[in-house]
Amino acid sequence: MVAITGCGAPEAPLKRFGTDFTQAANYNQGRNYRHHGTIFNRGAEVKGIVIHWWGEPAGQTHQGIVDYLTSANSRSSSAHYVVSQSRVSQLVGLNDTAWHAGVYDVNAESIGIECRPEMDAATWRNVVSLVSKLHGAYGPLWLEPHKSFTDTTCPGVYSERIDDLKVIAAGSRTDIPQAPDYR
Repeated sequence: MVAITGCGAPEAPLKRFGTDFTQAANYNQGRNYRHHGTIFNRGAEVKGIVIHWWGEPAGQTHQGIVDYLTSANSRSSSAHYVVSQSRVSQLVGLNDTAWHAGVYDVNAESIGIECRPEMDAATWRNVVSLVSKLHGAYGPLWLEPHKSFTDTTCPGVYSERIDDLKVIAAGSRTDIPQAPDYR
């Protein structure tokens, strides 16, 4: 069991659905968001998942991405999970808000998943497994690529498989909510 002790948060077990846990530096305690130094806690619940990739496949490693996102990085970014072919690392507790989508409201109601850009079969299986577990824990969730909310090419090759991922994660459910339109 791993506990968070930073950012004034009470100690609490955090690792869920991952193989390991390392605390990100950039996040907000609770399902809320920070704007100009003020924390807004809307009592947001998890309503969706945003799929990312960690950039061009240029030799970056799973651990390198974990190390970057758990430092006070220059982009002030984080994610709930980093997924590759051999690991699913959790960086932000599921009750907390990761800084991943570029839109405060989306951050406050979603779980961000950073995926290995090469999208090999093992990484895809881990992404599908994680998304399915999140659907099992939270019920129906919307699922969108990062580029639905901000001007980016992210999640790269995963964009082609978002519809497949939605179908797999939903299973036989037909009550999947629509993502908010914040663009």
